[in-house]
Amino acid sequence: MTSELTKAHAKFIKTVGTIQETENNDFHHSKYASLEGVLSVVNPVLADCGLSIFQIFDHSPEGQTILKTILRHESGEELNSCAIYPSTAGKNPLHEWGKNCTYMRRYTLLAILGICAGIEDNDGNLSSVPEEVTVTQPLDNQVHKGFGKRLASSDKTACLENLKEFVQHNSVRSNELQRLYCNEFLGGKGLDDKGFWTKHLNFEPQVQFILDFINQNK
Repeated sequence: MTSELTKAHAKFIKTVGTIQETENNDFHHSKYASLEGVLSVVNPVLADCGLSIFQIFDHSPEGQTILKTILRHESGEELNSCAIYPSTAGKNPLHEWGKNCTYMRRYTLLAILGICAGIEDNDGNLSSVPEEVTVTQPLDNQVHKGFGKRLASSDKTACLENLKEFVQHNSVRSNELQRLYCNEFLGGKGLDDKGFWTKHLNFEPQVQFILDFINQNK
């Protein structure tokens, strides 16, 4: 017998529509849907389907902080999902904690609902109108909004040398540096990229972030 939760979720999927990606990611030149934008779309539809979402913090048996996301039906059926909350450091740990919280809530919410932002509600039909392709100029010697001037190749090489020396003597802390850098400048993405630093080290504020961390952890 099909559960009430499953039937309600199927109804939700049919009626939720499109979650618009209205926020700008200046670093990646892309759009994304904010947590507020996601909730404003899904909450009314969830309620119409007899569903509700709860997101709360808890602790694992090992003492790790976890974010629990619960999809609950009015019948009492529910589906749970847990994600380990990353450790927070940096100049302003509380600010970093808040950013991580928003990021995790958004993605765990989309995951448990089985949806993602930007999918058009067009009954499965692909648009017949091709999208306009915009060609952008290279960022070399330009000022990038929010990140300042792009690094000269010599400055990038010097920073990479400092990083190499730091990693050789501080392998554990270097992993923390990469994770914090990823959260600060890349929206939490890119940790699995090969040649992470060569690819993602491009702007002057990023060098200062790295140097500050190295100086604090010598």
